[in-house]
Amino acid sequence: MKKYIILFVLFSTSPQLIFAETPVMISQSQTMNEIVLDGKWSFLEEWKNSSDYLIQYESGEILHFRSAHQGDYVFFMINFLSDTTLNEDLDEAKICLSPIHENNSKSHLKSYCFVSVIGNEPSYILKQNSIDKENFEKVISEPNYVAVANISDENDRYSKTPHLTHEFKIPTSLIERTSEYNLYVGVYDSDSNKLFNWPKNIPVTNPSEIPTLSLWGTMISPDKTLPEFNLPFIILIILLSSIIILQKKFKMNINFQQ
Repeated sequence: MKKYIILFVLFSTSPQLIFAETPVMISQSQTMNEIVLDGKWSFLEEWKNSSDYLIQYESGEILHFRSAHQGDYVFFMINFLSDTTLNEDLDEAKICLSPIHENNSKSHLKSYCFVSVIGNEPSYILKQNSIDKENFEKVISEPNYVAVANISDENDRYSKTPHLTHEFKIPTSLIERTSEYNLYVGVYDSDSNKLFNWPKNIPVTNPSEIPTLSLWGTMISPDKTLPEFNLPFIILIILLSSIIILQKKFKMNINFQQ
């Protein structure tokens, strides 16, 4: 009897246990600047140096989620092999990110959703409202953000059959630099009127709805390279270290002479 009570308490207080998925691993890459952001696999080696996370649904649909980071950006590709019936201005994909800190302080204030729509509709960003945490508001402009949807075909590594693909280039200045994030992915297929979520068992069917943060999955930089430092910062650290070492040596020489 006690065993069942403990299980009940765990599942009633920790919904993330129910929807737990293997974390997405994001890798560092030196070739993301070569990507052609046109919403498709443009050449065979384009996304080769990125992490691949396979998502397969019980109804048979297959989605490849690729991720990498370089410099001041994170890059994502949603390769939805099963969506071969394309509907402009209706089919869309959403990636939501929220940084995880050790003390988890103010992470909700940095929750963003990045939306890509196939067709003439422009991509856009949603930011969690600081007053009402359950609602997101549209970001007016972010010139360095790119999200493009298109039909991937003969150069695609997974399938030559034309299918819907989304590419994202997201500034780390929005999502912060950390080695772990909360992550939600939602892909809407208007032809079947279905929303395909990751984590897969999230009970959200409306494409405009964003699930509560406690139901999101996790994205991890396993080598902890996502908090990259740019070259000027590294040079500054080296210079400061050299100055400190020289000062210590100079003091030692003076003491020795005395």
